[in-house]
Amino acid sequence: MRIKHSKLGNDSLYWSVNSGHVREISFSEKVNNHFAVVHETDALRRRMRTGIRQLGFDVTQKDVAVTASNEEPLWKQRAVERSTRAVKLRAEQKVQRFLDAAQAIIIEKGTTDFTVQEVVDRSRQSLRSFYQHFDGKHELLLALFEDALRRSTEQIASAASGPADPLERLKIAVQLLFELSRPDPATKHPLFSEFASQLMMSHPDEVAIAHAPLLALFTELTAGVEAAGRLRAGVRPRRAAALVMQTAMFIARSHSASGENVHPLTAEEVWDFCAGGVSGEIRQV
Repeated sequence: MRIKHSKLGNDSLYWSVNSGHVREISFSEKVNNHFAVVHETDALRRRMRTGIRQLGFDVTQKDVAVTASNEEPLWKQRAVERSTRAVKLRAEQKVQRFLDAAQAIIIEKGTTDFTVQEVVDRSRQSLRSFYQHFDGKHELLLALFEDALRRSTEQIASAASGPADPLERLKIAVQLLFELSRPDPATKHPLFSEFASQLMMSHPDEVAIAHAPLLALFTELTAGVEAAGRLRAGVRPRRAAALVMQTAMFIARSHSASGENVHPLTAEEVWDFCAGGVSGEIRQV
């Protein structure tokens, strides 16, 4: 690799050449007899490429990387980027081990009543490492809660992507959300039965943030109903989505918790109720 230098009028141009192709360019402009750094712009890129071509070298969009003369060299930027990626990957792996350990303990105990030390021991990591990634047990549980909601959102989105009818897509989403929110008699869900209820009372903002991806999905589905001209007049997609989503989840959890098992509500009944509010299409049940 060779370093080249040339004068273009009052400009000083530096570039490196490898196999006839320009790889890096540094540029400074002479202002009042002093060289001053000129920040990278599209116009500056074009000006540099034109100047380099005039000197007989090939310049392509892919090959050229323009840097102001006061920036770090590109090789150093690449080295730092590789190092940052490696650190980020190790941190993600450590976090996942803590989450997996906590999830395993919750399944075994059937409750969120565990200590941070139990999670640390199960993950075979250090207490210091835990507090480097989490503020405490509450933040760990919140991470598990958000992750569970994210997986549910992805499952619902996949199931609702099939039908062409937008109202049918919303129906599938509502019914599946209802089923996913119902406590399974064979499997306890303390993250939703214990932690979620506590979180709603103590940290409502965190609950809203955790549910944001799910709300975005239901808003998109409801907007599809509106685009098809089937949304009830005066109904706003986002507010309707929030009402439908919360109705399905609340009924699923509260109805099961009440012990009313003689005539349990079904997903079909919940949808019929929600459909009346969304589109006005009410079916006798």
